[in-house]
Amino acid sequence: MDTLLPHYERELAWFDEASKAFAQRYPRVAGRLAGGAELMADPHVERLIQAVALLGARLHRRLDVEMPRIAEALLEVLHPEALRPFPSCSVVRFTAERSLGQMSSARCIPRGTLLHSAPVQGVACRFTSAYEVWLAPLRVSEAGHRPAATVAVPAAARPAAWFSVQLQLASAAAQWATLGLPALRLFIDAPPSQTAALRAALLDHVQAVWLDDGHGPRPVADAAPREVGFGDDESLLDEGADERGAERLLGEYFAFPAKFDFVDLPLPAALRDSQARSVTLHYALGARPGGRTPAWPELDGLGAAQLMPGCTPVVNRFHQRAEPIRVTQARESYPVLVDARHPAAYEVHQVERVRRTRQGEHGCRFEELPPLYSLRHASAASAACCATCGWSTRRDAERAALSPGHELELTLVDTALAPQRAESETLSLDVVAGNRDLPTMLVPGPHGGELQADDGGPAESIVLLRRPTPTARPAPALDAPWRLVSLLALARTPVAAAGLAGLREWLALHDAAGIGAAPGIAAGLRQLDCQTAEAWWPGPPAPCLVRGQDIRLEVDEPAFVGSGAGLFGRVLAHALARRAPVNSFVRLRLQAAADGSLLFDGGRRSGRALLV
Repeated sequence: MDTLLPHYERELAWFDEASKAFAQRYPRVAGRLAGGAELMADPHVERLIQAVALLGARLHRRLDVEMPRIAEALLEVLHPEALRPFPSCSVVRFTAERSLGQMSSARCIPRGTLLHSAPVQGVACRFTSAYEVWLAPLRVSEAGHRPAATVAVPAAARPAAWFSVQLQLASAAAQWATLGLPALRLFIDAPPSQTAALRAALLDHVQAVWLDDGHGPRPVADAAPREVGFGDDESLLDEGADERGAERLLGEYFAFPAKFDFVDLPLPAALRDSQARSVTLHYALGARPGGRTPAWPELDGLGAAQLMPGCTPVVNRFHQRAEPIRVTQARESYPVLVDARHPAAYEVHQVERVRRTRQGEHGCRFEELPPLYSLRHASAASAACCATCGWSTRRDAERAALSPGHELELTLVDTALAPQRAESETLSLDVVAGNRDLPTMLVPGPHGGELQADDGGPAESIVLLRRPTPTARPAPALDAPWRLVSLLALARTPVAAAGLAGLREWLALHDAAGIGAAPGIAAGLRQLDCQTAEAWWPGPPAPCLVRGQDIRLEVDEPAFVGSGAGLFGRVLAHALARRAPVNSFVRLRLQAAADGSLLFDGGRRSGRALLV
């Protein structure tokens, strides 16, 4: 209703101004309109004028909303995430303390595991896990930051500081050789500044890894920490994980940066021959950027309690069969409801499939209807069907405020956008949905944040570690045209040609809901410098000389307080590599605007954008 008020006020103001002028020009047919306050003194006349003004305001608002329909249709095909809500997210931990002592090897909980909470306002919130989780008879018994002289290594190999992690087998039946754990994935459960510092230390500044299994430290070459959350099989949202990987990474970074607060610690191959029950991995840390604070004081206070195994991000997003729709002659569009008993507890993010059931002389006939705006019109069956009937959806933000759960409406249309009114048919819909804002009422921790797996599994306890984020809803439909223009303009424009303004626009485009840090980050970008470079690239099939881009981005560090400039650089480096064509590379370096120190060096990343 708030969007109606400006139109309503303009209608009343125009009537007050134009009625007097019209009456003066045509006094014989409209003389009474010059009455002004006298005319408005009659409550019936005043109500009639206000009612007509409200109807006129609704018409103007409808015209404003209808204008971006073509832009919305193109966005639905090219960049659907810009129109859909970004669901609530959190981090959970799986534990199996009672059975840990009997386990001899690691057990995997696959990605995509469905979880549910206790009822919230009569409805259980459902979550889907984003990473696979390994439950292993292994504990992080100690961890912490150490001065350089505390680990007995040769003086020539002594680093600026150490970060050590002690691992202990938790079962008498477990052996390192048969553990079956590819890498120990840890969630950094610490304040944002310490999380950013430890992530930067382990991913960007580890010079060497030393293994101590009771016989003194020895270097190992296959245990460098690895980043988590950037693979296509680690996305929060399934669709478009590969095709729109750059957009996905930026959207997830702005909506839920805690997704990247994980690190993989590979177990060195030398452990297979070890008989020790407890081993320590010493990570040799280099000096801080620009030589500042080489002892890494931000890591002080971090211990085993802040390094949690068995964790994964979860997203309040699940596949569901919606309520069937009985098509009648009474209306053109129909609300898509997940559960008619609790419509306000659900929000449809995406309609995946629509099937039509028709009752004919020879029984029921089933037919799948293609979406009108899609890339599915080439096949003969889809083209023939869509020529007579397809479907489109429309999301109404005002209806969402007045009647939550009814905001998404489905219309059967032909290629001329004429609504179809079939006589006797039923539609069945497969949708992707979430629980609206109900997850935000869950409290993290063992008292109020417990979840259960839909299919059981090896975990004995599943607990939320973070309060679920609010659902991020996209900007109003009136913003669709500029988003479409920006998307098309930046889709094939190299970063070097787009410049700093184009980079800022690209970031804003993927913070569609406006809840992320994009405005502050965009303001913190100071200078962009792109240079063509060449590098000798290793095979296969053979080494070759490759051309690419060296990108230097100067930033203000205070703009990245919280997640840190290093994480932004890492996400941006991956996103740029996904835009770069194959047989090329991108190297991104972040420098501090204050003193020119190097904040992040992403190295040369091979381009991943296919040419055909």
